[in-house]
Amino acid sequence: MDGPPAPARLVGTVVDEARKPLADAVVALGSRAVRTGADGGYAVAALADLQQVEVVANKQGYLGQSQALRLQAGENRCDFALAARPTNNLLDNGDFEAGFSAARSMEHGTCGMRGPWHFRFSPGINCYIYPESLYRWRRPRIRLGSEAISQVTDGGGTMELYQDVVVNSNQPLTASAWVLGLDVNGDGQGFGAGPADFAGLVVQELDSQDRVVKLHERVGITKATADFELVKLALTTGPDTVKVRLTLTSHIRCIWQKGAAIFDQCALEPAAAGK
Repeated sequence: MDGPPAPARLVGTVVDEARKPLADAVVALGSRAVRTGADGGYAVAALADLQQVEVVANKQGYLGQSQALRLQAGENRCDFALAARPTNNLLDNGDFEAGFSAARSMEHGTCGMRGPWHFRFSPGINCYIYPESLYRWRRPRIRLGSEAISQVTDGGGTMELYQDVVVNSNQPLTASAWVLGLDVNGDGQGFGAGPADFAGLVVQELDSQDRVVKLHERVGITKATADFELVKLALTTGPDTVKVRLTLTSHIRCIWQKGAAIFDQCALEPAAAGK
């Protein structure tokens, strides 16, 4: 006979490819998240059995990994071996070279996902985020490689493209992006014509429940630029910080034929020693 759920417990270890324990890794199960100890071990108690769950492990400097399992009564084991990231950039597809599908509010709604990136648009105004290589009626602006992304609107829209990254607590980091404010015709009617125009970075620190524990002052540009300009923010995560949310955002008064905010080579990196 069916009865009430039986208690279940999830345990495991997180190691690197050389089987070295990874301390301070974050293991998430739904809305619950715990950090591993010095031995790479973790435990999540007070779970119910017969649940199908996804367990996700992340560690700063390593590629995340997930596993699906059905919990049984008693102890359940779920171990992870994480591979190191190939570069210091903690963002996935921060240069957009892996491709980026267009996001249009009229077709895709005011929020959604594009690979590791989430998009969000202000309601009531048509907004768009396009891969810059799609443009044919004007010259594409790409700083390096074969791709960048542009944020445009039918007039007065706000666009956000963000990514959440698991980080260490008390960690010095640098967030950066190359940004171009485009005035298509060079007549002062493009990006920067509106008094509230902006393109740049917003950085938030989140705790284990995805609550904002710190919002940093935004950095970016407010006028059209002749070329890409580097905007960056130095920060040190707090003791309760589990993730950093890096957002590429713009507000543009002009219509898309007149101007755009273009982003390329975006990064979130551990700060160099001594800097």
